[in-house]
Amino acid sequence: MTGTISPVRVLIVDDSALMRQLLSTLLSADPEIEVVGTAPDPHVARERIKALHPDVITLDVEMPLAEQAEGRAVARRTRLDCTSCATAR
Repeated sequence: MTGTISPVRVLIVDDSALMRQLLSTLLSADPEIEVVGTAPDPHVARERIKALHPDVITLDVEMPLAEQAEGRAVARRTRLDCTSCATAR
């Protein structure tokens, strides 16, 4: 029996339009990943999380500290089931 697995639904949150486009292009090249949307900041991300129900959110670690904290708070408030989080510099 072969089943199809739904692609991982990703929301990209980054204050740089260039980085949102780059990440979207790179991730969309993988057939197991579906970029369901992008957001320029956590405030917009909040609405997109509610509307799009992503499985994964990428969050720019270079955003201003207040926006990073807001991004994490948004994920918690929207009850996003986050099983792992990673940052890179």
